[in-house]
Amino acid sequence: DDAADLVRDAVEAQISAKRVTYDIERQVEGGEKLATSEFAAEIVERIEERA
Repeated sequence: DDAADLVRDAVEAQISAKRVTYDIERQVEGGEKLATSEFAAEIVERIEERA
């Protein structure tokens, strides 16, 4: 549960920051489109901050 919570919270924070991949960016007003690798790297950073 703890790992799942970290991942979920990190993804939610990333979407709230509007720094997302193309498929999500189309649905987020004012979103910034990132490459999948950039999106993943930022998710990892957010997880590390919370762990």
